[in-house]
Amino acid sequence: MRSSVVFAILLALSAALLAWWVTFAVLEANALERAGEALIAGDPDAAARAFGADDRGGLAELARGRRRMFISEAVVFLAALIAALVLFVASKRAERSVLRSHARFLAGATHELKTPLATIRLGLESLADGRLDAAARERYLRAMLGETDRLERGLSNLLETAALRAEGVVLHREPGDLAADLRTAIEAMTPRADATAVHLELAADAAVFAARDAKALQLVLRNLLDNAIKFSPRGAVVRASLRSVGGRARILVEDAGLGIHPDDLGHIFEPFWRGDHAPGGAGLGLHLARELVRAHGGEIVAESPGVGRGAVFTIELPLVGAAS
Repeated sequence: MRSSVVFAILLALSAALLAWWVTFAVLEANALERAGEALIAGDPDAAARAFGADDRGGLAELARGRRRMFISEAVVFLAALIAALVLFVASKRAERSVLRSHARFLAGATHELKTPLATIRLGLESLADGRLDAAARERYLRAMLGETDRLERGLSNLLETAALRAEGVVLHREPGDLAADLRTAIEAMTPRADATAVHLELAADAAVFAARDAKALQLVLRNLLDNAIKFSPRGAVVRASLRSVGGRARILVEDAGLGIHPDDLGHIFEPFWRGDHAPGGAGLGLHLARELVRAHGGEIVAESPGVGRGAVFTIELPLVGAAS
């Protein structure tokens, strides 16, 4: 948006300068014609007046003034050209950055959608084979249900991000208990955690009320829990907590998994961002979480001591009184 404004200003300035130069050239051509007629008639003072001087003696001062004018206008033209060049280079860099982001997004989205599909297909083929015992069938079914949820989250992220870019964030907020929302998210993510032998823990104050869009908040919480589960080793614990602090609700999702590289911390909420230090992902979940939290009047931040040392995501939302 900012570059578009600068480009419009440069374009308007260039058009104004071009119009001025055309007008000036036409006027000078007319003056030269009148001066030529005066010289033919033997009246040099009239020729000087045709160029704007009082008499022939003022022609030298007039020439110096015109020289200064030409130099100053040349400087303005040069500055406009340099600014246009800088803007062009910046636009090309931005375009390359967007193309790289889209390429990362396509790679991540393909991985995120193909992986659960491959797991579901393998499970269905195993079930169709008919040689699994009851315990194995139960295990395969749970795994496939978890992968179905993962696929649904990936598609939801894609659709919600597309809607966000087209229409902005549209929320339907009503007072609700955030503790209940957090429990709902954890219950929904438990099969996914069980499939990877990750244990989910909940610590929440009772009756922490906020005006929230329940569907949007579930998307945020499940994305955070999904990331924590995905990057945690088998047997690890992912802890979700909720408490009221200074008139705001504070939700923490903590894990002891892969962690976040310091170079990535400043970028993980950018759309399509997929860091070089952490595999997988389409680069949409955290960006979508940030936009939805901000639309609620809150904020989300990420902290990590470093790679291999886990991560903590903190959401803060404004509170309201208890719902009737």
